[in-house]
Parts: sequence; structure tokens; C-alpha cells
Amino acid sequence: MPSIMRSKHMHTKIGRMPYLNSEIFYLNIDNNYFDLIFHTPKEMGKEINEDKIHAGPLSLVDSINCKKSIDFLPFIVSTEKKSNSVLLFSKVPYQKLDRKKISITDDTSTSVKLLEIILNKFWKIKEINFANEDERTSNAELLIGDKALKQLYINNSWPFVYDLGQIWHEMTNLQFVFARWAILSSVNKNIKNTLKENIFKSLSEKLISIEKIANNNKRNFMPIKDIKKYVSSFTYEYKSKHNDSIIEFQKLLSSNQLKINY
Repeated sequence: MPSIMRSKHMHTKIGRMPYLNSEIFYLNIDNNYFDLIFHTPKEMGKEINEDKIHAGPLSLVDSINCKKSIDFLPFIVSTEKKSNSVLLFSKVPYQKLDRKKISITDDTSTSVKLLEIILNKFWKIKEINFANEDERTSNAELLIGDKALKQLYINNSWPFVYDLGQIWHEMTNLQFVFARWAILSSVNKNIKNTLKENIFKSLSEKLISIEKIANNNKRNFMPIKDIKKYVSSFTYEYKSKHNDSIIEFQKLLSSNQLKINY
């Protein structure tokens, strides 16, 4: 069950991503107006469709497929090149992954779809076997967020590590957009503006925000200097160029011919 950070009264419910790369959004959220509810990206898409939350950084795929009337806020989770935490760990080089078994994270649908595009469109793989994240006999494993970081810093015995954000950039010269902030259209305009102002404050003071995140960090497996470098590598404000990447993603996804076995 998700945990809820409550103010005195229940107000507008905001999905809180549980990852280090998203902490910056929540530093100045006013708890007189908003309640934060922890969700993975996949859970967040489901919850907004069921009116259980009102806003949050939706996984890109969920933002595209959302059944509710939503407005996009000018905030994203994107990277210039490397994602640093959307990673495919593999026992074999990518050229040998055809018909092999890959364990996939259940936290998000976007990174899985990005992997499918990379496998088929960029690496020319025709068929793959997907398994649950806890499958121990897989030839490769897709992890995102803090799970990927822990694997890198604590327990990385995989000989090959592929950064999906970096591969996307190398193949398209575009910055991949992993998540987009959205809010239900029915939410009061003043509340929407307050939420935007709260998030803008954190982003406009990015260096100060990163210092706060690093100093309050509970992830003992990462040095403070690495935390600062990691958070600094992300782009959080939406620009028109990001729409080019979203359109390209949708185009490649619709024409993907990868055969997937479960």
C-alpha cells in the first residue's frame, strides 16, 4: 500500500516519485494545499485514471495513454544523454540477446517500451523472452531509478551495462523524456498555479535544491559528490525540443515488430 504524507486536512493529492532523480520536485510543496502519496511511475498512471491522485510526474507512456482529461505542466524528467539509472545489465553483449531472457522492472512501462524499441529498431533483435524482475535465470535485467543505482554501486557483477537514455540519444540525437507532469483538468486553476509555483521555486534554485537533496540523503551507498552529479544531469523543464523526442518515440513504438514471449 502507498504511504501518504498528510497535512491537517486532505487536499489535492500529488503523486510522489520514490526516486532520487525526482526529489527536486517536492522540496517546496506547500502542505497547506497538497498531500504527497508515494507511487512508482506505473502505479501513478493507474491512480490518476482512478481519480485517486490529482497530479504527478506520469511515466511518458501513461501520459500518452491517460484516459482522463489532463493538462500538462511544464515539467519533465529527461536527460541530455545518459540516464545513469535506466540500465540494462547483461551477461552477454547486446548482439547475443536474440531469443534470450530479460527480467524487466514492474515499476514503469516507459522504460520497458524504450527497451523494446532499442532491441528491435536499433539492435535488430527479432525475438525476446521477458520475465519478472525477480527471475534469477535471466541473461539480462532492466532496472530503473534507485534499484539501478544500488546495482551499480553495491552489487554489480554484470559484465555489460547499457544505458537506455544514452543509446536513445546516440541513435536519434534526441533527449529521451521518461516522465511528464500532468494534472487533472478538473483541478481548480488556482491550485494548478500554486503547484507550478512550488515546483518552479525548486527548479529556479537548482543548485540550492541539489545541496539540500545531497545533505538530506539517506542513500548511504552513494557519495555526496555522486548524488550532486547525478541529480545535476537531469533536465526538469519542458522545452519544445522535447516534443520532437516524444513524437519520435511514438512513431518507433507504433512500428516496432519485436516478438515478445512471457
